Amino acid sequence: MLTMQIDQKKSEIIKEAYRILKPGALYGIHEMGLEPDSLSEEKKAEIQRDLAETIKINARPLTVSEWSHLIEKEGFEIVKIETNPMHLLRLKRMIDDEGILRTIKILFNLSIHPKARARILNIKKVFVKHQSYLNAVSIVAKKK
Repeated sequence: MLTMQIDQKKSEIIKEAYRILKPGALYGIHEMGLEPDSLSEEKKAEIQRDLAETIKINARPLTVSEWSHLIEKEGFEIVKIETNPMHLLRLKRMIDDEGILRTIKILFNLSIHPKARARILNIKKVFVKHQSYLNAVSIVAKKK
C-alpha cells in the first residue's frame, strides 16, 4: 500500500500508525523495494516511470535504507528486515501465494480476457526488465 503513495503520504500513514499503536506494539509493512541502497537517482526514476506507465499507478518503491529511514523518522525502532526477489507474477510464486486452484482460475480468467492478459504480461515484462533492482521488502518495527 505504501509503495503506491507519494513520499509525503507514506510519512502521514506511518505517523498515523504510530499514533494509534500502544507503546511496544509492532508495525509491519510488506512493500516493493529497490536494490542496492546505492542505486542511482536516474535508475530509480527510470524504474518508477516504467512501473507508473505499465501499472497505471504511481508506484514509488524505495531502497531498504529509505524505507528504514522513513519508518524510524516517525518514531519506530526497526526490529527486523527481510527481502526477497520480486517474483510476484511468476507461476511458482502464484501457486505459493494463491494455491493451485486459485492460480488455475486466475490463468483461466486471463485466457478469456485479452486486455487483462496484455496488461499483466506488460507488468511482468517490466518486472523482468528491472529484476536485478526490484525486490520485496518486509519490515517489522516497534513503537518506542
